[in-house]
Amino acid sequence: MLELLKNEGKQYDDTIVRALVFSLSIYPVGLYVLLSSGRKGQVVDVNPENPRFPIVQVFGELNPDGKNKILETSQTGVNIVRPLTRDEIGPV
Repeated sequence: MLELLKNEGKQYDDTIVRALVFSLSIYPVGLYVLLSSGRKGQVVDVNPENPRFPIVQVFGELNPDGKNKILETSQTGVNIVRPLTRDEIGPV
């Protein structure tokens, strides 16, 4: 999957690569993850602009309006370090 994304627009057709990434995401929706900020979260959506950096709900954090905090991961900001096992998640 990473090789496909690295060669997007060079070796492979962009439309085909995006369709494949949406259906076989590197970080599928529902996956529990450890973020580079040390927080834990769950992937809730695919970022259509950059599927390598999904949208994550951060556990234990709320926005000022009281809704769960959602953030877009990125290469330069908060990103996913690794997936978490059920045992590592703990109480959510």
